Amino acid sequence: RRNVLIAAIQNSALERFKVLMQFVGIQNPPTEIECFSSIRSLYSSDESDFAIIDIGATSAKLYITRKGLLMRMYRIRAGGAIATKKISETLNINFETAEELKYIADKQASNFTDMKRAHNSSYDRAFREFNQVLREYEQRTGVKISTVYLSGGGALFPGIDAHLKDALSREVILSNPFARVAYPAFMEDTMKEIGPSFTVAVGAALRSFE
Repeated sequence: RRNVLIAAIQNSALERFKVLMQFVGIQNPPTEIECFSSIRSLYSSDESDFAIIDIGATSAKLYITRKGLLMRMYRIRAGGAIATKKISETLNINFETAEELKYIADKQASNFTDMKRAHNSSYDRAFREFNQVLREYEQRTGVKISTVYLSGGGALFPGIDAHLKDALSREVILSNPFARVAYPAFMEDTMKEIGPSFTVAVGAALRSFE
């Protein structure tokens, strides 16, 4: 008996990708579902079992991995755009202003507490479901997932990693895919800061070195 993973992508998404690649002049580009790129950018043989939570614009995804292989994926509609809408309603401002405030969030600002509460509450249900999926996987396999990497643009909001840690009762680490590539030392702080939003991109680039 073997477990078989079946992966699929919409034809319309593939067509958009092909048009984009033609526009930038890349011929016959390889295609890959983003979860595999994320795993490649973070996997280390020193840590065989871990999970990744990727917070995108419209959805949040959970990937459970074992020895670099995807074992379980779970997706829920909870992303940056939804969090921005919640902030706009809480602060009584338009969506565009709320989006700007979210990206330049200042912990010292007078409205940060309200903004953080609105932002984090938009992920409460997703994080609870992710925790349930992790527990069910552990009970079924007997494997303990102690580390969760947080990636995606939504991971850049101050304190979201701590909120996820409280929800999961596990160690949560902001992903740093650039740890596997070389760059000038003076850029280290910047690379760590932007790392979560480049997890998929770095993983896709590393495919050529396999």
